[in-house]
Amino acid sequence: MEAVYTLFGRNGSIAIGIFQYVNLVLSGLAYAITAGQSIANVAELTCSSTSTSYICSGELWIFVCMFGACCLVLSYLPNLDSVWWVSIIGALCSFFYSFVVVGYSADQIADSGAQTEDTIGGIQSTPANKAFSILNAMGAVVFAYSFSFILVEIADTIKTDHHGPVWHIRRSTHVGMTTITTFYFLVSILGYLAFGNTLFNCGDILNCFSTPKGPLIAANIAVVFHLLPAFQVFSQPVFALADKHLPAKMPGTFWKRKHPFRFLFRSLYVLILTFLACLMPFFNDIVGLVGAIGFYVSGFTIGNDEVSIYLQIYPPLTSL
Repeated sequence: MEAVYTLFGRNGSIAIGIFQYVNLVLSGLAYAITAGQSIANVAELTCSSTSTSYICSGELWIFVCMFGACCLVLSYLPNLDSVWWVSIIGALCSFFYSFVVVGYSADQIADSGAQTEDTIGGIQSTPANKAFSILNAMGAVVFAYSFSFILVEIADTIKTDHHGPVWHIRRSTHVGMTTITTFYFLVSILGYLAFGNTLFNCGDILNCFSTPKGPLIAANIAVVFHLLPAFQVFSQPVFALADKHLPAKMPGTFWKRKHPFRFLFRSLYVLILTFLACLMPFFNDIVGLVGAIGFYVSGFTIGNDEVSIYLQIYPPLTSL
């Protein structure tokens, strides 16, 4: 918001802030839903067909609450700088489950000879459903690069030396963009070659595989460990905004203090998102919505002459 304020003034800062922070909240919601589904997948894969355990037969909301409890603990970390070690764990987990999907997809292609129902036209559906599916998919593509929503906050944590901050930001962003795009193409292309149009019914591509169970269980656990820091990365800017503006408006003196306010606000934030995730267990639609909002966040500044200066510093934003 401060960067936009410098370029466009108070009204521009408020407008972009509304889009950005709604997007951050919805991203946290999408991560909570996804993590809950991954924990449910682990339970389903580890439970036998005859098991009557409550966890084995539990609803999705149980697993979402498990993830929410872990997020509640991590949310008490002071700021974005303090989650760097958690982010490293998340990045390693991301590489792991991506490799698992690529390997399983390649094995599926080898077994089936790519004899799947894959067509240029995709699934058969009514024109209206087809149009909404395409638009939702476009939102999902934008969501895949959701780091751009908080690129300024991420850039603020990057160390610098004699090269200067811009050199480090550009290098970090280019390396990150190249790496994740390579994996996205591998997962999407090999996944579609392996399952064709039936991939649409899986939601999460890990759900398309059933055996061998060991790597699938590990991959779903890796998804959860990836989404724990991802939830924090997208929540910390919200916490920082609340810490800056809300304590002065709190009644009494106790809740005006830094630590009591943090405990109250962050606990309520995680609890509310967890509750909403329990009510809305449809990941693909939330992802599409978040991506669509993110498109307008970046599109807010397109066409303004002043923004060219900003894009020279952060050129990856133009990719949206």
